[in-house]
Amino acid sequence: DSTNGIILIDIWKRGGDRTNANWTILGKPGVGKSNAIKKILANEWSQGSKIIVIDPEREFKHLCKKLNGSWIDAGGGSRGRINPLQVREVPLDDEDEDDPLYSKDLVEKGSLALHIHFLRTFFKIYFKGISEVQLAALEELIEELYVTDFRIPWNVDPKTVPNDKWPIMEDLYNKVVKASEKEPEYFKDLSKLMRRISKGADSGIWNGHTSVDLNNDFVVFDTNALVNADENLQRAQYFNILSFSWNIISIDRLMQVLLGLDEGYLIADPEIPEALKFLRNISKRIRKYMGGLMFITHNTVDLNNERLRAFGQALLDNPCFKLIFGLGENDLDALTKIMKLSEAEFDMLSKGQRQHALLVAGSKRVHAIIEDNTDFERDLFGKGGGV
Repeated sequence: DSTNGIILIDIWKRGGDRTNANWTILGKPGVGKSNAIKKILANEWSQGSKIIVIDPEREFKHLCKKLNGSWIDAGGGSRGRINPLQVREVPLDDEDEDDPLYSKDLVEKGSLALHIHFLRTFFKIYFKGISEVQLAALEELIEELYVTDFRIPWNVDPKTVPNDKWPIMEDLYNKVVKASEKEPEYFKDLSKLMRRISKGADSGIWNGHTSVDLNNDFVVFDTNALVNADENLQRAQYFNILSFSWNIISIDRLMQVLLGLDEGYLIADPEIPEALKFLRNISKRIRKYMGGLMFITHNTVDLNNERLRAFGQALLDNPCFKLIFGLGENDLDALTKIMKLSEAEFDMLSKGQRQHALLVAGSKRVHAIIEDNTDFERDLFGKGGGV
């Protein structure tokens, strides 16, 4: 701390004002945010936690390799494919949720209905601007694909179906093409959109059965290959990986796991608030699964959009642990209103001094200084974001 004291944190110890193991980590580029995150993840892993990270900027590849983890090229590699049509568990709403993501009827219908709801959001992100009529027509074919063609019941248990027994995007595309021959006014344009995801430029990312190997305690989903791709594609894959990661966590309620979301602003789209609402549900429910969510971003303004504010604020308010580095003026003004920063805290964050941060643990707040890396840490972390 600022008086050279040592700060010890056990995020898994619950009680009093610490009811979850969630983190929010904020800071503009160049203030030491990435390096601090690597310190946290490496220490959590060394004490037995499973680590899962979504990594758009390739910050964590070196650390993952050094720890003999599973580095997954989720930007188009054949070994990093996550089939969006593979049904998975979703983070349900809390019983007292004011703005639920899922209706009671949808929950009662079963896992397939809930996953089709996920697909509705996935396709809205990827096919930005798709009409409600087109989306409804596509959803009708998706239902037929599962229930009639693949004989998958509405109450299917996803754990009982092998990866290669689920439909893939090409199966859905073939149905759309066939439908376009009978009803061109509804399906002709849709078939052109679906071709890109099943046979065209983006088919390498999603057309095929899930191929990732998750039998490891340090897993990094690297989407850096998509950094120059269309933003809709980046957001859709981020959402797909987020959903798949939640499925991993939901399988074992006793597994102590930390899920890190770097560049978390990618999930915040005012035109499709359902994606951020999905993440809000994860942040609330993960504590019931012995897990913690680490939301990392350099931009709080995106979360403060009028259509996203309720869900974005939950990601800032809900975590018991916060590590806040220097921020830009607009972000700092937005955060001051939410966290009621003191004059000293505001002054420290406005200076943006590297390796200096406001650390919040429950009701405790302290000026934290992230020490220079040791030789061991420099070797472990690599150059990206290193000190």
